[in-house]
Amino acid sequence: MVAAKVAKRTKRKAAKKSKRKPNRSSESVAKRAEQNRAALQAKTRTSQDVGVAYYDLIGRGPKDKKRRRRVTRSFRAFCEAYFPKLFHLKWSKYHLTAIAKIEDAVLRGKLFAFAMPRGSGKTSLCRAAILWAALCGHCFYPLLVTATAASAGRRLESLKKMLRLSPTLAEDFPEVICAIQHLKNEPAKCRGQKFFGELTDIEWSAAKIVLPSIDLNAWPTEKPEEVEDRWISRATVLKNWKGIKTGFGAIIDVASMEGEIRGRSHTRNDGSEARPDLAVVDDPQTKRTAKSVGLTAEREEVLAGDIKYLSGPDRPIGVVIPCTVIYENDLADRILDKDRHPEYRGERSKMVDRFPEGWEKILGPPDPDESNTIKKWRMYRKIQLEDFAIGGDGAQTKFYEDHQDEMDRGFKVTWKERKGRDDASAIQHAVNLFFLDPAAFFAEAQNDPQGFRSSTGPKKITAADLLKCTNGIPRGVVPDDYDLLVGFIDVSESVLWWAVCAIRKSDFALHVVDFGTWPDQQMNYYQLSTIRQTLQRHYGRASFEAVLPEALGDLTESLTSENRWITESGTETYLDVLGIDSGWGLYAVDVYKFCRRSDQRAILQSTKGVGIKATNGWFVDPIKKPKKGAVESVSGQWKLVPTRIKTKLLRFDSNFAKSKLVGLFRLGVGSANETGFSIFQATKADLQVLVEQLTAEVSQRVKTKEREVDEFKEIPGRDNHFFDDLVGCVVLGHRKGAKFPETLTRNETSPESQSQPQSKSPKSSRRNRRRKANVKW
Repeated sequence: MVAAKVAKRTKRKAAKKSKRKPNRSSESVAKRAEQNRAALQAKTRTSQDVGVAYYDLIGRGPKDKKRRRRVTRSFRAFCEAYFPKLFHLKWSKYHLTAIAKIEDAVLRGKLFAFAMPRGSGKTSLCRAAILWAALCGHCFYPLLVTATAASAGRRLESLKKMLRLSPTLAEDFPEVICAIQHLKNEPAKCRGQKFFGELTDIEWSAAKIVLPSIDLNAWPTEKPEEVEDRWISRATVLKNWKGIKTGFGAIIDVASMEGEIRGRSHTRNDGSEARPDLAVVDDPQTKRTAKSVGLTAEREEVLAGDIKYLSGPDRPIGVVIPCTVIYENDLADRILDKDRHPEYRGERSKMVDRFPEGWEKILGPPDPDESNTIKKWRMYRKIQLEDFAIGGDGAQTKFYEDHQDEMDRGFKVTWKERKGRDDASAIQHAVNLFFLDPAAFFAEAQNDPQGFRSSTGPKKITAADLLKCTNGIPRGVVPDDYDLLVGFIDVSESVLWWAVCAIRKSDFALHVVDFGTWPDQQMNYYQLSTIRQTLQRHYGRASFEAVLPEALGDLTESLTSENRWITESGTETYLDVLGIDSGWGLYAVDVYKFCRRSDQRAILQSTKGVGIKATNGWFVDPIKKPKKGAVESVSGQWKLVPTRIKTKLLRFDSNFAKSKLVGLFRLGVGSANETGFSIFQATKADLQVLVEQLTAEVSQRVKTKEREVDEFKEIPGRDNHFFDDLVGCVVLGHRKGAKFPETLTRNETSPESQSQPQSKSPKSSRRNRRRKANVKW
């Protein structure tokens, strides 16, 4: 058995060996290798050469030449022709304005900022503008700038998809899109891509896009071996492309506001250097940065310095900034302000241009005299809330459709085509957003965060309001008709903050004469967190306790020196009183000692504010009899108290004084003459740090059975030192005899207005008479 198996196996091997082909000669092997090498080279040349791979599409030129010429001239036509799914709704008037301004920026290097309601297609317009500028040869280096690095990456990926996936774009721009499609979205293929032997220099990385450079003169005169179909001659190709520019090789780059923007450039293969000639800054802020004054100022500097100076010396850079206002005085609010940044020609658009009369009361209690339109919308809201509760199918929409004519009366929306899937009209869509969150609606849809506050209560004083309070008097000059010159120093661990104000005793008109820091920062905008010239650095010592007395001495000497203050008529004047905050840290005693030992001790006054809440009772009780020898004021809510080293400390109710100062702000904002509050004449850049700090606290009206109080608190991330300075000046001005005007207490509860049961005793009558007379005790 074993022998038989071995024999059979041997027979099979012999049969296989007999079927083998005979050995080839060395010549045949070399010939076969040469053939394989030639085939591989032809395959490689075909796979790398975009001209060979797409010779027919590129050779016949744009499919619709008229359309390509039209879209080259018109940005609107470009959007409608190539991206109909992005721009499928009818344009609003604000879209058309934005399109016209974008064309100005791209073609003529203009600057433009525009705010549109969130969700109106700002980002889509930005991306389309970048592609229009690059594909049509209007700009050779458009730069897209976003708020964060992550959003920059997402925007670049969106641009890549728009280039790859638009069929009509491929038809009219085959010299660019064919080269892009030839990569199959693989960046590694960029290095070897050619156009009939010439490198296209295309780049398709995660950082930037460089469009291919195509030279039609490289089109071969003879038919290449790789092309088997009908060949297009060079003469025909040049005829097909006659009058159409090609081969731009534009660079599409992205950056973020928090990254590196300076020094952007691209070196071409011919040795020339390209620098950005268009910057599209798509929503340059986030909600986090909009809350921070420091980050807002930093990004404003990036726009003014880094971005505006990106281009070379031979061409101005066009800048387009689509944005949405999130908070008052945020970056968008600043650049849209035509007084602050006229170069941007800011435009604000709203979802609702006009509300019906009485709409500002829609969130309040019903009014018997309100219109039927408002009443119907109240019923609509009631039905809507009931529908939410039961998970219904939109009964409020049926109600709206039944009463649409009456409910639409008085409304004017800017984009009638914008509405939700379940909404009957753009008006219903806008009102639904309003009811969902009124504050967010006025910020995100109306680009007016103040709109909600002004419609539900007293308008909050903003930095922009205070900037309008300048009165033409130069810095450091005291108005002739003001009686007092008051200064105040606020102490912090790195720097001393000071302000000097002139006060008129008769009506308490307050004029800011000057302000600043010690040591001087040598710049017009600064924050405590970014202070460069600190006390410790200025005096060369690390101990705050060691440098504080010397710093206070130098600053008071500077503020009280001869010829420091002059009046409008040119006469010299001096400070009547200079207050120093002693409520900071553990250094109150150091301030007391300085006020006692200083050469200027006659006008120095240590102070400390106490935040008295509504539940605390009055700081200076209008009924309680003061202690013998005490100096205090009911109408000013301050008192002089002894310190531990037997000096006098002026303690005051800070909430009371702040409410008085804000009342002066309101008088100044609402008056055309010098009443209430005013500031010396200066540029907005010089006053920005002041007005931002003067609006760095918000108040809340708190009521108890006994009284009402405005309780103030700081806005996180904001400095309030100059606000504290002016509060101190208000208290010191009252201490020196200035009287608050009656208009400041018209809508607030003051100590003098606290009515108490009248007693028949002579003693009680004397107390009431004394309280009403606003005398000092």
